[in-house]
Amino acid sequence: MRFARANRPPLEPRPISSVLLIQPPPTSQCEGRKRRREVERKTGIPGVLTTLGAILLLWTANPAPLDAAGVTLITHGNGGTTSGWVTGMANAWSARLGGNVPIYRIDVNTGTTGLVAVVTPISGGSPQTSASGEVILMLDWGPVSSGGTTTYELASIVAPLFWQTNLIAGLNGHALAEFPVHLIGHSRGGSLVCELSRKLGEHGIWVDQVTNLDTYPVDGDAPAASYESVLFSESYYQKINTFIQGDPVPGSFSRKQTEAAGGYSGILNIYNGHSDVHLWYHGTIDLNTPTDDDEVQITSTMRSTWWTAVEQAGTNAGFIYTRWGGGDRLSTNQPNGANSSPIRDGFNRYYDVGGGAGPNNRTPLLSNTGEWPNPIRFELLSTNGVEHGDTATCEIYFQWAQPNTSTQTVQVLADPDQNPLNGNEVLLEDGFATGTTIAQVGQGTIAVDFDGAVLPPGHYRLFVRMSVAGRTRLLYAPALISLSTSSQPVVLDIAPTTNSSVVLGINGVAGQTVVLERSLDGAPWLPIATNTLNSARWERVEPNDTGSTTILLRARLSSPSP
Repeated sequence: MRFARANRPPLEPRPISSVLLIQPPPTSQCEGRKRRREVERKTGIPGVLTTLGAILLLWTANPAPLDAAGVTLITHGNGGTTSGWVTGMANAWSARLGGNVPIYRIDVNTGTTGLVAVVTPISGGSPQTSASGEVILMLDWGPVSSGGTTTYELASIVAPLFWQTNLIAGLNGHALAEFPVHLIGHSRGGSLVCELSRKLGEHGIWVDQVTNLDTYPVDGDAPAASYESVLFSESYYQKINTFIQGDPVPGSFSRKQTEAAGGYSGILNIYNGHSDVHLWYHGTIDLNTPTDDDEVQITSTMRSTWWTAVEQAGTNAGFIYTRWGGGDRLSTNQPNGANSSPIRDGFNRYYDVGGGAGPNNRTPLLSNTGEWPNPIRFELLSTNGVEHGDTATCEIYFQWAQPNTSTQTVQVLADPDQNPLNGNEVLLEDGFATGTTIAQVGQGTIAVDFDGAVLPPGHYRLFVRMSVAGRTRLLYAPALISLSTSSQPVVLDIAPTTNSSVVLGINGVAGQTVVLERSLDGAPWLPIATNTLNSARWERVEPNDTGSTTILLRARLSSPSP
């Protein structure tokens, strides 16, 4: 990976397979940072700053969801529709993310020249004003789900919608493919989302997650498989129903449902246990008791028996392994004992994207046009609490299936919310990276400077944006950054200019608010001026007309923020 920052000399090229440190973290051992690190060492709490002898705790926990800005598609199976449980799951997803998430329905039907897809807004606000940055899609192919239409044909119609820039007016010219993608399918819908992930992969688009709910392809359908361009694959299935029994998908984390009491199994429904699987997953999104999926209720008895002790009544299962849930996708835990594989079995090991390479658990793509650059993983390696003047280190895994002689734009931005479309994000780093070829992924570290002249104190999420030839993909780091003004002490210098004036130099870190004070004998100190530094140095001309009187000057930091 090669990466060069704007307005700075390019770095020497290095092999794409190497670990590249763009710029090492600062080695300054100023007193303020020594105090901070000492408190961190003693308390074990990151982001504790010391200022003028007082301890200010800026960061204790992440109060918001762990991720941001993505596309989640939910679809049904044979003879189904988005009315009922699909709508229930979409609404539960929206509520879990704070509500008012834009929800759209994609209707697939037979037109005069074959299958056609129509997109209709259902609920939620505009993607440009959404607090979460998430878009939810409900894929309704009910009119053709019981006929001779295969999931191969359906995926061929749906996949191009993801790179269509005018599909959703609220995206203002952005394509769905620009965001991390999560595909959820039940029954034949599991075959459909697997095939959809393959079609996206052939165009160079990685899928963050595929969730299979009792996947059941029929004759002529695409196989249920985990492809090399899917980061995390999971399958939930059952063998309770005598009519339809799903199977685990190869290459996925698989969890067998063994409890049948209640749910769809408790009503006159020939699919009973088959439908219980999507109800089980719904119960990991909506944690209320009782709750329902717009069709069947989850009772307190079901809440206590359908999930194992490890799964904590659903709070530590299903949804937790999404980008939003923050669960450990590399865990060796088997949540339902022998009826579960280790969770890490679903993590991509076709490539080494942080989970190690091999044994291979992915089906290779037959082709990859490499049209899109892909940030696959982007994570903060440094502490969440940072000061102006600090440098944070981020790790990135990415793939752009083009020769390593090709280059793409790489930008790191800070966002005070979770929506990259509303225009309040701030560019921190701007550079380039090379292609990776089809055969491998790129990996490296990016040093991100927090300049007080660019970014005021506050809470931010970092995200990376990779672009080439008008195609862009982005990915947020899970961590929330808490940025404060630097606690590094300011330093004064003085130089005479004429007999009647001197030049004071106040040296600090951009973003610090400095109070300049004067005194005759050390008490009291009277303020002369206050200034927020927009660079590392502030110069001020002061009169030198005090005669034989000694004047004391000092500069101190105002109260820290945010």
